[in-house]
Amino acid sequence: MSDLAASNVVIGLGLAIIDIVGVVDKFPHPDTKIRTTDHYSTGGGNAFNFLSSVSGFGQECHLITRIGDDDRGDHVLRICRDRSNPIRTDFVQRVKGQTGFSYVIIEATEGTRTNIHTPGGDLEREHVQKWTDDEAWKSLISRSKLFYSGELLILFDLTHILDMRYSGATNLLYDHALTINPDLPLLIDVEKTREGEFMELLTRATYIVASETWATQFSREKGTLDPLYTFWHLTKHARKAKFVIVTYGRKGSILLRPVDFTGGSNVRIIGSFDQLSKIMDNEASQIQQLHFALEPWKHKQPEGLDITFCPSHKTDRVIDTNGAGDSFIAGVALGLLSSLPDAKLLQLATWVAAESCKKRGAQNETPTREDIERQFGQGFL
Repeated sequence: MSDLAASNVVIGLGLAIIDIVGVVDKFPHPDTKIRTTDHYSTGGGNAFNFLSSVSGFGQECHLITRIGDDDRGDHVLRICRDRSNPIRTDFVQRVKGQTGFSYVIIEATEGTRTNIHTPGGDLEREHVQKWTDDEAWKSLISRSKLFYSGELLILFDLTHILDMRYSGATNLLYDHALTINPDLPLLIDVEKTREGEFMELLTRATYIVASETWATQFSREKGTLDPLYTFWHLTKHARKAKFVIVTYGRKGSILLRPVDFTGGSNVRIIGSFDQLSKIMDNEASQIQQLHFALEPWKHKQPEGLDITFCPSHKTDRVIDTNGAGDSFIAGVALGLLSSLPDAKLLQLATWVAAESCKKRGAQNETPTREDIERQFGQGFL
């Protein structure tokens, strides 16, 4: 197990914005007027939310983003500075213009949210070109343990994560990082397919985390009727992938590893996604270890997927789901850094996400290492 008592350096590249949140009893119908029961402003954006969770785990976090020279940009920097474990902002670039922001409407009854985003400027290749020759940047890269950003994560030694929305900046910084460590593993967190170099980067991924929405879209694009076949084909396309995680909201999440099937195992064998879905619906109170076996008459070598299903962590009351996905990814990253086995990694990520739903705002009080050990026992990490 990794010793996380000492702080790891984590770099996050991507969106850092301000969420303007209004809480309502029930989402309004068109052409109606209602009043909020609560309202507040908080930090938002995938990278910003991710780092907020990771800094709560006691790690040294550095934010790479582009913000405007307006009041919202000041607010982003103030949030970073005022955290109990501050997020470093040495590589935050301020430019003339506005900082991105979102209007977020929280329905108090279910804790669900509707997000209306107004983007700021993108972090382009020319904005980060000079960093590759910067000694401070090189020093930061050399001692970093995790580099994260938004919808695409790239881990270098379980270290660096980058974002396809900032594709020019991503490619430049990733190529530069490869000159430091040519064997950098890749963790991709996918919310939707993006044009251009996305599929190429997918072939280099070591770990993939995908939403149910993207998995369904990808399955339709590939024309496969059963999502498990889609996931298997995905692992063939992403030939370096050690596992794929797909999140299913309140049902839980699954972790799939491509394997050769040798038989003789006590693991429960399934042949379709319908069988898996029934297990997720009817046996959702405990972790399940399963195996999806492809039909042997269609394949020269018996192949399949080892599947770990982890139910969602139940909470007494859901207050706000905003940022839960980013908290889940933070839990996955912490699990990888801690060398946790699959079942424990999913347990941790699921619990961290559930804890975030019990509090308001995407950047609420994050569980600490001590909180994790109180929940799962001493020595879990």
